[in-house]
Amino acid sequence: MSRARRKRLPAVRDRFVAAVPGGARIRTRWCPALPGAGVLRRVGTHLGGVSRADLGARLAVGEVPARLNQRTDRTRGLTPLASSRWAGP
Repeated sequence: MSRARRKRLPAVRDRFVAAVPGGARIRTRWCPALPGAGVLRRVGTHLGGVSRADLGARLAVGEVPARLNQRTDRTRGLTPLASSRWAGP
């Protein structure tokens, strides 16, 4: 490419300072009441086990095209174990 055809780089602009963040502070840790903490721990342990089992199933399938990865079958098997419909009617 000849020198005449090269694009010129844009000029460097002056520095600027970003404004201080505004708005409310959001806490990322939630400390539930004592009875709720046990329930959350059990649900988290259960869902973690379900997730690990699904990961094991995906790895057992191996590297295959997307249409052969058995995702539909795995999802249907996971739905009763990890559904948001546990809460009942």
